[in-house]
Amino acid sequence: QALTLDPLSPTMHDSAFYIYLAGQRWDKAQEMSERLAELVPDDSMAIYCTSLVHTLRGDCRRALDELKKLESRRKMAGTGVANRGSIQGRCGDPEESQRLVRELERNPSSLASSVAQIWASMGDRDNALRWLEESSRRREEFMIFMAVAPILAPLRDEPRFQAVLRQINYPTD
Repeated sequence: QALTLDPLSPTMHDSAFYIYLAGQRWDKAQEMSERLAELVPDDSMAIYCTSLVHTLRGDCRRALDELKKLESRRKMAGTGVANRGSIQGRCGDPEESQRLVRELERNPSSLASSVAQIWASMGDRDNALRWLEESSRRREEFMIFMAVAPILAPLRDEPRFQAVLRQINYPTD
């Protein structure tokens, strides 16, 4: 409904992207990232969104092609490092992913949830859970999406993951 009321809002398309991503509605998420790219052609977020959809679909070649577009623009800051690390962790160069996650770990202003997502993408459950617990301690905003984030799906059956959900009073129904 928000997209109908404000079809030119990049914020609405970005929000819809993450809603569709959480619901694993890859085609709709891809549609939102494409529309975001049309609305804000110079914004790097649309490229990250497109690359993330390809990653989660298992289309690593296309995910890495999208990253190359971004690298050619030289826009690699902020959330981009976390997204790039997650994509590299699942599809690309594990050493590059390790380098990126260590870079985020050294930066006190990095979101713990971003670090957790990169570790999860690399299949390192212990480090991913450790950083999700830290994200909970910090009361980061991401915690409200933790239970539905596709990148964290492999962790959902972990008792530590379930404990974090209980700690933040996340509804289980």
